[in-house]
Amino acid sequence: MFGVGTWEMVVIAIVAMLLFKPTELPKMLRSASRLWGQLRATADEFRDTIMTADGVDELTEMVRGTQAELRGIEGEARREMMKARAQMRRAQQKLALTHKARQEREQASSGTLRDATPPAVAPAAPAAVATPTPPAQVSPAPATNDVNQGAA
Repeated sequence: MFGVGTWEMVVIAIVAMLLFKPTELPKMLRSASRLWGQLRATADEFRDTIMTADGVDELTEMVRGTQAELRGIEGEARREMMKARAQMRRAQQKLALTHKARQEREQASSGTLRDATPPAVAPAAPAAVATPTPPAQVSPAPATNDVNQGAA
């Protein structure tokens, strides 16, 4: 406390007892302690106000900076989104053109195959209906014994 040690406090107490009557000392100590408490409370309040105001200023500045960054990022994101949409539209258009060209090629190739058959060749006439012939009578072959043939 202000660099006042124990011995200095003792000396101050002895001087105070010599200067003031013992009946006045408790009143003076109460007044001094009230004054000290009020001074300390005022200093704490002042320090808190300064710190709060300084902190509020810093926070306000940080919020403003963050808002500006967010606006910039939002604008950049919007630009990227617009680019992506434009690329998507171009890809859809290209896909539609490719699909249309493929359909045209398929129609053209199927049309050329029909046109590629020579007109001089007429389709084959249906074959005369063949009447089924009865199966031929097959007579059984005489049974031969392999052993007998080898002996003869």
